[in-house]
Amino acid sequence: MLMNLFQNLPNLIYLILETFDIYCNGYEWENILSNYLLKLKIFHLKMNLNFPNNDNINQQANELLNTFRTNFWLIEHQWFVRCDWDPLNIFSYGILYTLPYNFDDCFYFDAVLSKSTCPINTDYWSYDHVSILSHKNPENDLSKDLIIFSARFSKIHHLKISFPFDEKFWLCIPLLNRLTSINITFLSTDYSYSQLQNLLNRTSHLYSLKLSNSKNLSMRFFTITNSSIRRLNFITKSKSYTRYFNKDECSLLINSSIILQCEVLLIGIKNRSSIIEFINIMPNIRSLICHCKDDEYNTWSSSSTHDELIEWLQNRLPSTYLISRDEKRTCLIQLWIDRK
Repeated sequence: MLMNLFQNLPNLIYLILETFDIYCNGYEWENILSNYLLKLKIFHLKMNLNFPNNDNINQQANELLNTFRTNFWLIEHQWFVRCDWDPLNIFSYGILYTLPYNFDDCFYFDAVLSKSTCPINTDYWSYDHVSILSHKNPENDLSKDLIIFSARFSKIHHLKISFPFDEKFWLCIPLLNRLTSINITFLSTDYSYSQLQNLLNRTSHLYSLKLSNSKNLSMRFFTITNSSIRRLNFITKSKSYTRYFNKDECSLLINSSIILQCEVLLIGIKNRSSIIEFINIMPNIRSLICHCKDDEYNTWSSSSTHDELIEWLQNRLPSTYLISRDEKRTCLIQLWIDRK
């Protein structure tokens, strides 16, 4: 497939390519580039791959790297590659890419092994092109002596992160002044919230905070502080991971400092009266998107001209507010708030 594509591009001089589920070693790439892309000057590659079998992943990774150590790679073009893999991952997942790393997104996991063909091991550890960083600690066991990735991500805008994480991960994210959104998963309790607060303290332009699993949210979340967050999202794609706040929890959230400056709120609630409470008390709210447990709307049986919950809201809110259902997820009620 790749050869069919490249044979029609003989004059190509710049190539940036990301592949998925294609296991192509250095010899095979050398053959493709030497035969079809003779004018190529700049080559950025990222291969998301699965090693052929689950046994001896370390050996397979080393063998793969050795295929990128020919004169073609090291001498003629000086195209060095790095391979990252998780030796504990049962799915045998790995990433191989050219250096320096030239892609917007990067997936990072705490237990990682990383090797490169670069003659100087301390080179190419600044991942300045990365604006989207996804972090995961699959083991969730911080007692283990994990091998920490030496990369530095100093220009990330979006962070997806699992808690808790190894404290050495702070070395990978020395600057968070560009960070605007965080998507978080809690894997334990108190220590996770301490880390979250520490993370928030390091940000200055954070706009959005999303919880990808809010069902087991601890009450400690209501003590979290940050002065820049304007968007809070407690709704997940799967209802089974979404928390539905009762009246007391809604009151706690409304009175928490993290909600004061919030302009956009996405939340699951048990009682529709909480919608009115949010709107009346939150001074800066512009948009409220919610899934209400006592909403009896059914896509198949409800009349398009009669929506009990929307009518209930319209009777209690100013006519300047726009109230509708999400077209794709009809369980979600959308309110656009105009206080003029």
